[in-house]
This record gives sequence, structure tokens and C-alpha cells, in this order.
Amino acid sequence: MRMNACAEFLDVRLTPVVGGTLCTIVVPTLTACNMSNGISSQNNSESSARFNRPNGIATSGTGDIYVADTGNSTIREITPAGVVTTVAGLAGTQGHAMALPAMPVCAPYGIATDSTINIYAADTCAHTIRKVSSSGVVTTFAGSPGLTGAVDGTGRGARFSGPAGIATDSAGNIYVADFDNQM
Repeated sequence: MRMNACAEFLDVRLTPVVGGTLCTIVVPTLTACNMSNGISSQNNSESSARFNRPNGIATSGTGDIYVADTGNSTIREITPAGVVTTVAGLAGTQGHAMALPAMPVCAPYGIATDSTINIYAADTCAHTIRKVSSSGVVTTFAGSPGLTGAVDGTGRGARFSGPAGIATDSAGNIYVADFDNQM
């Protein structure tokens, strides 16, 4: 009998601490052996939704969890009720030239939220910081898609090379770990 070299699904466990209590959310994700036909981006309840190499995770003040679903080139939301939806990007579509609202993200890696529940994603392969407003509008917040460098600047004047980590603070500042620039 021939056995498959890898399992069809792996469980990624998100373990938030809620009121001092650990709560595990199991998020099934596809392995590299079976990621065709967009199936890995299925929206639904947390037990039947599908992710593809989720990397970053952030929370909102309302209990929502946001996931940088890197392998699907999407940003996903998990509600307190366990419903999973795609809030930015289009599974299987990497890039940066599409019109809104399906503006794709290339490879979101790190993710953060601010006090008004805007989502910021370090889009590693587009070398940009993407912003998803609380009303769902996706824009390039900093950097220029496809242009790399190590330049301090505002908006499209900034340059990154593989931004991977991102954080916000209570004053509204955004911090980026720029992986390929080792910054």
C-alpha cells in the first residue's frame, strides 16, 4: 500500500488568552502537497475554513482576530462567533495592480491593528505596508509596490525590502521590521 508523503491538512492552533484563560482555536491549513484550485482559502466557520501558511496575527478591541494568510495572499478575519471571512486580497492572486475592492496583497506576513480597527499588513513580496480601513478600503500605506530599498519617507516615498513584522502603539505610530534590509 502506497502512503501519501504528507497529510492533506495541518491544524494551526491560535491560542489567545481571554480574561486570563487560554482559548484554543484550531485553524485547518493546507500543506504544500495540496494547495490547488483556491480550496485553501475557504471561508466558513473556524473548523471548516482553510488557510495557507498563516503567519501574522492581530486582534481588535471588539474580539475579532485578523490573520495574515500569506500563502493565499489574503487577510482574513475570525469573529468571536468563529466565522472566517476574507477582508482583503483574492486567494491565488498575487500582485498590486487590481482595482479595489479586490486589491490583492502579495504576501502579507506581519499584521497589526490600530485603535480605530484599521489593519496594517507588512506585504513582504510587494515591499509595501498595506492598510485596510475599518470600512474595508484597501490602500498602499507606505512604499511602492515592486520597488525595493531602504529609504525613510512618507507614503510612496518610503522603501522597504521584504517587510515582515509590523506593530502599532497607542499614539498611532507604526513600526516595521524590514527583513531583507535587516532593519
